Amino acid sequence: MTFTSLLSRTAPAVLTVLLLAVGTQTSAQRSGSKSTKIDVTTIPTVPESIVDKVAFFVHADPNFFTLDDLRRYGGNIKIIKEGERLENMKYFSLGREATIVDDLPTCVVDVALGPESYPEPQVKSASQKNTDAKTYYAVLQHSMPVRVTISDGNGNVLDGFEINSTNSIRYGNEKIATMESGPLGGFSYTSGQLLFDSPMEVRNNLKGYEGQRFVRRKAVLMQLSKVIDEMEERLFFLETKHDVEIYVGKGKHDYTPLETAQAEALEAFKTGNFDALEGPMAVWTEWSTKTDFTNKKAMVTKKVATGLSLNLAVCHLYRDEYVECAQAISTARGLAVGDAGTLAKCDELLDRLMKRRRSSVANPDFVMPSKEEVEREKAPDFKSAVGKRSQNKDVAMILPGDRYLEMGDMLAKWQSEFVAGSAEAAASEAAEMTMEQRLGAKLTTTIGGVSLSLNPLTDPDLVGQPLPVEVLSIPKLVYLDLSGMKMGSLPANIDELSMLQTLVVSGNELNELPAALANIPTLKRVVARNNNLTSLPAGMENIPELKTVDVKGNPFDDGAKVQTIRRFGEDIKIKVD
Repeated sequence: MTFTSLLSRTAPAVLTVLLLAVGTQTSAQRSGSKSTKIDVTTIPTVPESIVDKVAFFVHADPNFFTLDDLRRYGGNIKIIKEGERLENMKYFSLGREATIVDDLPTCVVDVALGPESYPEPQVKSASQKNTDAKTYYAVLQHSMPVRVTISDGNGNVLDGFEINSTNSIRYGNEKIATMESGPLGGFSYTSGQLLFDSPMEVRNNLKGYEGQRFVRRKAVLMQLSKVIDEMEERLFFLETKHDVEIYVGKGKHDYTPLETAQAEALEAFKTGNFDALEGPMAVWTEWSTKTDFTNKKAMVTKKVATGLSLNLAVCHLYRDEYVECAQAISTARGLAVGDAGTLAKCDELLDRLMKRRRSSVANPDFVMPSKEEVEREKAPDFKSAVGKRSQNKDVAMILPGDRYLEMGDMLAKWQSEFVAGSAEAAASEAAEMTMEQRLGAKLTTTIGGVSLSLNPLTDPDLVGQPLPVEVLSIPKLVYLDLSGMKMGSLPANIDELSMLQTLVVSGNELNELPAALANIPTLKRVVARNNNLTSLPAGMENIPELKTVDVKGNPFDDGAKVQTIRRFGEDIKIKVD
């Protein structure tokens, strides 16, 4: 029997993109791909008409963080611009210049700072410049979750997200500039270096108010940098490039149909003729039915099937077929369990899916005007506004009040109304694996065939249940370990595993072993410790390859022990208590 998995179907739609470059990438385990970059203009995930007067408010308990904390140190703009924003990301609005305001906004971005935490810092040393003396500094893995909502001028939440990433923060062995407000409204400016002579001095200063304040400022700026990167993609238009990767099978089999489908798909992306994707998508869907999870030399292995699913996902994505795209991403997740690289690709496709779908809902029937029709205005620089004192002096940005829990409730309500049941929600979950897929993922190659082990720790839902019938359909299964699964019995037709060499069934509360074991000519070793056995099936002694039967921990009486040992003779080793 071949283990199979069906992927998503196809449907028509249109999108125009341009092919820029084609590269080749090959990955192991019978899968290869070619990549291309396509020009894409992204659209805001909120109504583009409201992105006019934008308020950006950071909410924090004044005992935790204030505008004075932000402004006290120089170097803010350097920290915030060292975030993850890529070069040449030119965001813009259409027909009007968006501005940053704090009064009468048409669009409001609220950012709530969550609680900070970090484990014991790692203290390191370095040589001071132009001297043999050492200085010490700490590196902290700092966590400070933030919650973000994007609302219209009436307070209606239109979009939202959370950032929970950890930041690596250095404290010490660095130049600092400190600005202190004066009594007449001015400020004094001092510069120097933050140096420590011993690890103890670093740790003591970190525990103090000034040290904690310094670290927290860096953490806030790093998180705000990530918030702005994500926020800008949701508020503004952007001309950018997306990678599109199309997979094929590699190996001794004839993959000509997949290679032809790959070439046709790349040509479709090049010309913008997305109706032409229907042929390749039909090929990928049909080939996915050939998936064999147990044969490492099969034409369509799990790795190839994963690539086919990703092909379908990316084509559905740019055809704006969101439900079908979500199904394909979910299928890929199910196939790629444990494969961090492929799961990361699924996450990237999910992010694109989420933003495209929300953009279509927020801006229905939107058609991108040409540059001649509508002037494009450069988006305001939020990072400068946050990081530079000269930029943030006239706009209220840091507002007193801890709104982290409140905004959590707001996001949960918005998600239940707008996100639950959406395509991106479906794509975030791995498709439930069939038992065939699950068992196939657990198979390992061994001498003469494949090996399968079920374990109470990794398969708790199967403990106390009958052996899945799909196990008996695994070709070339030579090693089966069911230790501790408490199955109570083994199937009477276990001899369907006609190539089985080793059977381990210790701790399964067995009262007997099935008579059909005697019909497996390849069986060499049976381990059935700690069960309730009092005898062994008739005919087992005639298995030509059998060498060992271990039944320690079973209630054989003395007579049964002697009889069993005599019955199996000297060539088969019987282990009993």
